[in-house]
Amino acid sequence: MTSDITPNEILQKKFTTSFRGLKPEEVNDFLKTVALEFEELLRRNLLLAEKIKQLEEAVEESRHLESTLKNTLISSQKIGQEIKEEAERKSNILIREAELEAELILQKARQRKERLEEETFQLLNQHKRFRAEFASLIDIHRKMIQAQDSRLLLDQGSGDSQDTHPAVEPEIEPADSSQVPKHRVGEEELKDLEIISPGEKE
Repeated sequence: MTSDITPNEILQKKFTTSFRGLKPEEVNDFLKTVALEFEELLRRNLLLAEKIKQLEEAVEESRHLESTLKNTLISSQKIGQEIKEEAERKSNILIREAELEAELILQKARQRKERLEEETFQLLNQHKRFRAEFASLIDIHRKMIQAQDSRLLLDQGSGDSQDTHPAVEPEIEPADSSQVPKHRVGEEELKDLEIISPGEKE
């Protein structure tokens, strides 16, 4: 706040004199004192105004800094939340991919197991048929050998006699693979062959 009166105006102020008036010297001395005091007050007022301005600028700067810090804090919290959400999203994606991969591996393992069981079943059936056919072939050859032995015995029994009737050879019947005698060749192996379907293995 400034005043309309300056120290110079106080010093230059003139008063009219009258009979029995004030002493001019005293009035001038007092005015000088007032002017000096007034000048000091003005100087202090200017200093206070300058300090107030500086304080207002400091307060404004503090407010700006506070606002900046608040915005920074809010941004940091927002970024932190976004990072957390992104990490959770990626984690869920990785977990889902791992679950799908594990499920695919299990599915392939089951398919391979079923395929191996089917192949094993087919091989066992082939092995059983081979053993049965082999046993049948042995039985046929055994009967042929028996027939030859019988013919030789008949030839030896007739001696040198002339028999007009030829020796009758025993009829050889093919052996039924489903009725192979238990005491024939391969008896123990055939007993051990038990064909189990893949569904009955579980």
